[in-house]
Amino acid sequence: MKNLRFIILIFSLCISCKHRLDEKKYKTGLDNISLSKSSDSTREPQDSTANDLLNKSKVVGVNLDIVKKDSIPNQFFLTSFSDIFPSITINDIKKIMYVKEANLRNWGMTSIYKFELSDQLPESVYKKGILVISKLRAQAAIFFLDNFDLVKLKEADTAYFLAGVHILKSRGYFYLYEFDGTQYFLSKFSTLSDNYCNNGIPVYNNSLECICYKPFELIFKNIDVDKDGLMDLNFSGDILSFCEGLQNGYGREDRKPTSVFKLNITFIASQKNNEITWMLLDTSFCSKLNK
Repeated sequence: MKNLRFIILIFSLCISCKHRLDEKKYKTGLDNISLSKSSDSTREPQDSTANDLLNKSKVVGVNLDIVKKDSIPNQFFLTSFSDIFPSITINDIKKIMYVKEANLRNWGMTSIYKFELSDQLPESVYKKGILVISKLRAQAAIFFLDNFDLVKLKEADTAYFLAGVHILKSRGYFYLYEFDGTQYFLSKFSTLSDNYCNNGIPVYNNSLECICYKPFELIFKNIDVDKDGLMDLNFSGDILSFCEGLQNGYGREDRKPTSVFKLNITFIASQKNNEITWMLLDTSFCSKLNK
């Protein structure tokens, strides 16, 4: 009987360790993405890692003579962001597609594009992103987001935060940016932060392991949940679980879900003087995210 208890204890510890390691894959994976490695030792260190490229996007000056509303030459992209893409060629750029115009906070009217790089590039190169160009400023910036949203602070606002989801393998996290008035778009908010739930809160999960979301990317709404006049961040959907108890090794390709848990995640906006923050309204779901 003692031997049986010992075996069960060891098995439980192994499963727990695996779950913690799985949740660290996203953050570890970011450090392995070579988005802007440069041999120039005078470069600022924040430009040399994927984590920093997600936390801040450096504004660069651009030559707008060759830029049209719905057409960006590949050469423009390469010459403007050669520090970030030091080794790709014109043929590595699959598309740069115009999406819309928007007024970004502290930045002004902006042309927003989506870009996509060749699938033939090494796995370490992140292949999707958002390009913003201000013709008035003759400046541009890129964000390594798979998609984007425009977020208001107040209903009547005509200027927006740029936000979106960065996906790495099976999970994705939400980032929100604002121009700092000098040379960077800074991440003002991210669901990857441990301040909300341990290991962060993925808003995208298409994992083949024990849990995934339905839909894979949670539905995002920029609404005033607490009726205080400030627009909050809301994500909703379902967690599908394919394992029970200490089970492991089952996913959405193996069986129907054994349980479904409805997610309704809200980050309440707060403004004090000029400082804007978003706080998680309820943490009761956090234990459901890691299986």
